[in-house]
Amino acid sequence: MTNQGTGVDESLQTGDILETAHQLSELQSFVQMLERSGLASELREPNSRTLFAPVNRAFESMPGDLLAERERLGEIVAKHIVKGRQTEADLRLISSVKTISGDSIPVEFRSEGSRFGRALIIKRDIACRNGLIHLLDQFAAD
Repeated sequence: MTNQGTGVDESLQTGDILETAHQLSELQSFVQMLERSGLASELREPNSRTLFAPVNRAFESMPGDLLAERERLGEIVAKHIVKGRQTEADLRLISSVKTISGDSIPVEFRSEGSRFGRALIIKRDIACRNGLIHLLDQFAAD
């Protein structure tokens, strides 16, 4: 995949965001969280979305009992979904994005890399039929 640069990765584009996330082994923990939260249907919508998805290792610091709290999971997941297709190039033009939770999450570009909230964007612009996925090293917000 060519997702370290600023170009959109077209290799997985045939599936929607949820189908594509299922195909990415580094997102299996987040996919489970999505499904438990009740928000998975958001990523099947025909309207464009952008998913900022923490990779599996981000879950190492998460309290185990949190995964049992569906409402809390929904709050966390909603802070990682944005309406519209936001490429890295688009994100460079703004200072924050409004998530479906209603929260504004800051977007920053530094020498060590691009940030979404407190998370480093480690893979970007993974194209899907209905939007994009950016992979994060940790959760952007609690």
